[in-house]
Amino acid sequence: MFPVALKSPRQSQSFLSARYWPTSHDSLAPDSLLYVYCLSFFWRNIMAFLDKKGRLFGKISILDLGLALLLLVVLVGGFIVPGKSGQSAVQAQLNTKAIEIDAIVIGFNASKPTDILKEGDSTSIIIRNQPYGEIRLKKIQQLPKTVTASQPNGTVKAFPDPRPESRFSNNLILTLEGKGQVTKEGPVLGNIPVKVGVPIDLDGKLYNFRASIIEVRVKE
Repeated sequence: MFPVALKSPRQSQSFLSARYWPTSHDSLAPDSLLYVYCLSFFWRNIMAFLDKKGRLFGKISILDLGLALLLLVVLVGGFIVPGKSGQSAVQAQLNTKAIEIDAIVIGFNASKPTDILKEGDSTSIIIRNQPYGEIRLKKIQQLPKTVTASQPNGTVKAFPDPRPESRFSNNLILTLEGKGQVTKEGPVLGNIPVKVGVPIDLDGKLYNFRASIIEVRVKE
């Protein structure tokens, strides 16, 4: 604190009752002195309503009352007051919707991708470097592997990739489904916005790779 030489509190704070003003804190800073006064005022008055057993009006335990007030503050802060997303916990639960994400994977190197990625399984995802948790792998679409070749007439045509090593490189479109909310900033999963172009990491027991969101749908 910052000690300040003050006159007697009864002289410098004439608007306050001298009965409740502490007389042993003349060297305290003004803000601390006011705090001590308020605490003393509250304690002297609350004691008038307590009996010898510490019960308020002889019926309510002051400890039980304090715990009840603390619980009320927690409930109001956690379930009623809006958080960073603009919604309280209760509102978030009521507004929960199914959110589908289509993500494309280019060059997923695996000899048998359909053996380690299966429709209906759950997978862990990381969105914008923030872990979301598990999400359901609803659909897997394997894209054809092709190469382009110029034609005599000047056009370009796609052909199946004949290279032996191409069988280990896979292009996939994954449809993922999870529970989230729709805010003024758009769909979110676990308070993380999901938008087209956002990279996501999928992590399972036998795989870890990155995909990119190409479509977001909110199911009513």
